[in-house]
Amino acid sequence: MSTHDTTQQNSSGHQKSRQEKSRQRRFKPHQLSIAIGVGIGAFTLVSGVIPQFTKWHGDSAVSREVFGGIPGPLQAAFYTVIPMLIVWGSLRFADRIRNWERGTSDRRRTTPKNVKRRLADYRSGVYMRTLLRDSAAGLMHSLIYFGFMVLLGVTTVLEIEVDQ
Repeated sequence: MSTHDTTQQNSSGHQKSRQEKSRQRRFKPHQLSIAIGVGIGAFTLVSGVIPQFTKWHGDSAVSREVFGGIPGPLQAAFYTVIPMLIVWGSLRFADRIRNWERGTSDRRRTTPKNVKRRLADYRSGVYMRTLLRDSAAGLMHSLIYFGFMVLLGVTTVLEIEVDQ
């Protein structure tokens, strides 16, 4: 092979271009999920273990004892299980992200020809018409969805300070 050849043969006889190799080495979104999960899990583990050895406690007048009355073995179980669950959750989310990575971009430009249909589709999605086809599940999801929409609206209105 010449030095200018852009392909290499691997052990199975398949050729890979340099561009494909660089794509394989690139940091992928599902790896970010795993890294964040492992980081948060490690932080949780360390934040529970270090105070046990250093006997560090806050000296504020307003405080409470962390894990007051909880035996040491249960505290150890807590700081063992919770980081493992965080890492497990990030691995499951990474699986979901891998499915998203397989997809390609979608051409969804709004043009004068399709604007009416796009707005109708948006309205049916916001009103949850597709879910309402199934009476039991649709009703349940609608009650949860619209309940949170009302909660969001009321909370927003109450948080807006009106100067009088």
